[in-house]
Amino acid sequence: MLAICSRSVSRSKEALNLLRKKFKKIKLNNSKKNLKDVKLKSFIKNCSTIIIGLEKIDKQLLDNAPKLKLIGKYGVGTNNIDFKELEKRNIKILLQPGINKRAVSELVLSFIIMGLRRLYQLISEVKKNKWNYIIGNQLTNKKIGIIGCGNIGKDLIHLLKPFNCKIYTNDINPDKKFLKKIKLKNYSLNYLLKNCDIITLHIPYNKKNHKLISKKKIKMFKKNVIFINTSRGGIVDEECLYNFLKKNKTSFAFFDVMSKEPPKKTNLIKLENFMLTPHIAGSTDFTLKKASIDCAQKIINDIK
Repeated sequence: MLAICSRSVSRSKEALNLLRKKFKKIKLNNSKKNLKDVKLKSFIKNCSTIIIGLEKIDKQLLDNAPKLKLIGKYGVGTNNIDFKELEKRNIKILLQPGINKRAVSELVLSFIIMGLRRLYQLISEVKKNKWNYIIGNQLTNKKIGIIGCGNIGKDLIHLLKPFNCKIYTNDINPDKKFLKKIKLKNYSLNYLLKNCDIITLHIPYNKKNHKLISKKKIKMFKKNVIFINTSRGGIVDEECLYNFLKKNKTSFAFFDVMSKEPPKKTNLIKLENFMLTPHIAGSTDFTLKKASIDCAQKIINDIK
């Protein structure tokens, strides 16, 4: 039996048509919420194969799924998965690295232009019947720091190429062949933070990266920086970022993720120079369809 926890895959007619060729019994998550705790345990019980999205896969859950042998992961985030437990139990997991890279990099590009041209301010003021000229800047020739040069970071570099930006990358395991090909260097994190006009995060969340962008790191920012996080919450010390943005009104931060989602008690969203979208960077109509079909196809190919 196959249990599809992911709401996106559950709604995909194309993905379901593929999966029904292999599975006689399929359970769908037709709710509007992610499955958690007791509901999740009950949903996947007695299933040999499951498709997950944001559902937490840990020891407690796996203890209640003795028949589980294969997991299809919809989307790219993996911080909700205990890989050691999967290895212990010989449970295979199929991933989708880079499946949504263009969707994310396009949103980052739009954030950059929005910040440089002060578009949010301008549109907001016009709606209030104010006709003030706020002069912004061009993207061309700006210094852009990309922290994490994986699938998304690399795709963003390609999108930025026509703008003749000066790109600085930082990655703990730099792809030297890629960097050499496009004539870029891997810089230290501190150098990047001190020198770049625009900084964008593209790294996973883990214990090592917890509040990586700390008070000490934030103090290195330029006073008119544009800071973007579309990766994961918890990487940035949000309280320290609040203090920085409150003091430096010409700096902007654009986030798609927060340490707690949705954020209930945070002063950040009250600031005019902080913008937040509801964790939708990788979600476009095209990407959702593509990822659902890809996830289904990976499972079908694996069980042949």
